Amino acid sequence: MNNLVDLIWVKNRPLYPIHDAFIITNEIAGESYQSKFERVRRTLRSMDCDALVVTALDEIAWLLNIRAWDLPHSPFLRAYLAIFESQVLLYTDDNKLPHSVRTYLRIDSCTSPLCVRVKEYEKVWSDLKNIGVYWTRVWLPSQIAYSAGVSKAIHSLFNRDKQYSAPSPIIEMKALKNDVEIKGMHEAHIRDAVIFCDALAYLEDQYFQGELISEQSIASTLDTFRKENTLSRGISFDSVVAYGEHAALPHYNPSNVTNKVVGNENPVLIDSGGHYMEVPSTQLTFLHHSFCQTLVLSHQILTDILSDLFNSFLDQIRYLNAYNQRIADAVGSELKRQKKMAGFYWLEKRLLTYDIPHSKANDAGDLASPHVFLLLVAFLCSCLIY
Repeated sequence: MNNLVDLIWVKNRPLYPIHDAFIITNEIAGESYQSKFERVRRTLRSMDCDALVVTALDEIAWLLNIRAWDLPHSPFLRAYLAIFESQVLLYTDDNKLPHSVRTYLRIDSCTSPLCVRVKEYEKVWSDLKNIGVYWTRVWLPSQIAYSAGVSKAIHSLFNRDKQYSAPSPIIEMKALKNDVEIKGMHEAHIRDAVIFCDALAYLEDQYFQGELISEQSIASTLDTFRKENTLSRGISFDSVVAYGEHAALPHYNPSNVTNKVVGNENPVLIDSGGHYMEVPSTQLTFLHHSFCQTLVLSHQILTDILSDLFNSFLDQIRYLNAYNQRIADAVGSELKRQKKMAGFYWLEKRLLTYDIPHSKANDAGDLASPHVFLLLVAFLCSCLIY
């Protein structure tokens, strides 16, 4: 199949990267690729599908437990994949698969459904069209959220009555993390936080010494600290640093024209991340707590409600203190272990412990006292003003 871009872009076109693919072992992935094959096949059988065509590179990487560097900042192999009951076909550049990967996927001795057969990348079009003749129903992933689904070119290889269009089943499988992946996510945050604290401590020291700190210099410093760290596999995207009004611009990236010197008049927004060989990708989960009560204008009932609100406020303080303590235990201890004391002291200054007000107002009689009642009213007013 002819690609219009290939026909037009002939001169001055950069070559594809030639880096070798590498293995994500079961100890890191938490599940073998053979087990993942069986899970996908069970799903195919449940939907009466003969095959699944996979074009999303992150899904191929997850399914095979391999990574590569074919895209900037993204550890994926440029490939297509088809999985059906008897075979798994991988269409990619065979030269990027070193002996370790070939042995791991049993490429050179593949005689079962639990190994991988490799074919030339460009053969995917003719190959799938020929194999598709024997399939009754083929799962062609559709678009959902960030995943674009298969292209129209893939759709054109199969008769319409054979096409089953739905989001890829691998998306949900990949989203449900196993215990090893969850542990890896935790370790990834700690390792990246160590690098981040170390870099920010360095930048803050430079700032107080009178050095000019700009958006670009912050981004460059963060990227450099990640690239130089032995535990890091590089950056996951170019660091975004936005000062002042630039922080309101989506996906702002400082340039020589827009670069601003950072001062203490405005906040600095930093969007930054890295890759780590021994841990999987990470995600953040935010907890939201809310409650609703009906106010009744009675002195005693209002006191009880304000007391609950005040106690909820104290619970939030306790939660924040516990959270800061967890950060200190995890990130702080790792900073000390790596002897990055500048980063440790920078973090320590920012992990505040808030004092919890102590009062004898612990029983119903004390809660109704004028002193405590006025304290609770004052607290409610401050909440409403805020």
